[in-house]
Amino acid sequence: MSRTLVCQDAPYQREADVVVTACEAVEGGFDVGAPDSVLYPEGGGQPSDHGAIGGVPVRDVRRDGAIVWHRASAPIPLGVHRAVVDWERRYDHMQQHTTQHLLSALALAEFDLPTTTFHLAQWDRAGSPPPCTIELAAPELSQERLDALAARVNDEIRAARVIRIRSLERDQLEAHGVRSRLLPAGLDGPIRLIEIDGLDLNTCGGTHLGNTAEAQGLVFVGLERARGRVRVSWLSGARLLRASASWSSREKLLSARLTRGADQHVAAVEQLQEAARRAEREVSAAREALGATIGRALQGSAFPLVFAAGAADAALLRSIATAALDGHDGGLVLVADDGLFLVAGPAPWVAACAPAVAAALGGRGGGRGERFQGSGADPTRLDAARAALLSC
Repeated sequence: MSRTLVCQDAPYQREADVVVTACEAVEGGFDVGAPDSVLYPEGGGQPSDHGAIGGVPVRDVRRDGAIVWHRASAPIPLGVHRAVVDWERRYDHMQQHTTQHLLSALALAEFDLPTTTFHLAQWDRAGSPPPCTIELAAPELSQERLDALAARVNDEIRAARVIRIRSLERDQLEAHGVRSRLLPAGLDGPIRLIEIDGLDLNTCGGTHLGNTAEAQGLVFVGLERARGRVRVSWLSGARLLRASASWSSREKLLSARLTRGADQHVAAVEQLQEAARRAEREVSAAREALGATIGRALQGSAFPLVFAAGAADAALLRSIATAALDGHDGGLVLVADDGLFLVAGPAPWVAACAPAVAAALGGRGGGRGERFQGSGADPTRLDAARAALLSC
């Protein structure tokens, strides 16, 4: 394997001296090179560390052969400098990455579900924690099996299994039952492994916890189909604690607003939804009746008829036009609201006149037959629209 770095050999080490051997100006900052680093470079699905070198912030780290490149916000002189890790970010990544190993090992060994991809979502710790995800090679996964998988993961977190860094030669991997996906091209020498005592041995170059108990717990928060597989999302560690605090606050707020206990929230929301649907039906019926009343009152008006409906929606405009045209087969009506309009009447007249009306109102729309409706109408341009109707 490639020579391991300080960050890989001692993932709990928060600072160390680095020997800066190169500093190059690049777009967005300076690339600072060193042969070794306490800051982890992006790789294996794990984002890079953040931190500082000589007090200069570092926001990206990558490895290119024998050099570790740090994207710094200012130039750093060649020589020895103290590098400090953003420990909260590092530890969060260790919690999430270790949880993924535990989850993938148990999904495969006990549920015959191989992991195909892993995404460790970055969290800036300022907002809600994003879940991490894995995709499992199965077309579907029942909630019952997902719950059983979560229970097993949490069993092994509570078991406080020791986690070790090991290495083996490539030709020894199969004999030791190493779980591995595709190894990087050009990898030679001993292969770095992460062992969860008595449970899993997996090839990995990332930083990990020393004990499964430090993962604190896992909760699945999402399940969806993706490219013929299933994608599961979870929270663990500090992300789970932060989310749990948010869930608790939301639960208390809902209990106060709904005047119900948490176990009655769903029933209370369903009642509110049904009341809202009932009110919507009643409002719709009232608007239809209002439109019919307005339309009947307009029946004695001269055609073409232009009416400004005021605050209305498309359904009310249609109701007004329908009632106004009742018994007037040759009538042409323009009903407009602030932003909406409807031209109704005989199909040939609508086809001939409606586009000019829309242009006069500064709006756009479409339709066929006896109706042409649109939006973007300027209510101050009704006189121009009336002129368009009269001239078509």
